[in-house]
Amino acid sequence: MKILSLFTACLSIFIITSNIQSQEINLPGSIYNEAQEPESKRNSFNRERWFNEQRMYPFNSYPEDAYGKAYDQKMELRNTQGFYRDNMTWVNVGPTSGYYFNYGYISSRIVTMAIH
Repeated sequence: MKILSLFTACLSIFIITSNIQSQEINLPGSIYNEAQEPESKRNSFNRERWFNEQRMYPFNSYPEDAYGKAYDQKMELRNTQGFYRDNMTWVNVGPTSGYYFNYGYISSRIVTMAIH
């Protein structure tokens, strides 16, 4: 029992420290390091920082023509894998308004979708 609790404690410490360290890159010279105190504490700022620093590592910049290359790759996949058609037509299937005796005509929102 003592060995199991020691193992659990060690595993917990390992998971916590590896998770904390794996989320932070902190590139030297990054524009995000220059942010002032109120902005740097916001969750939206930290999400943007994490998103961009993951892609800018290790050179603190995006690769040259990264967006153009990504767009070309997307179009190639669409054309070769069959996920792109020029003649797609959409037909509205709902939601249609309903009637509820206390409120009159109502409509709702779609919260899930199943694609067949």
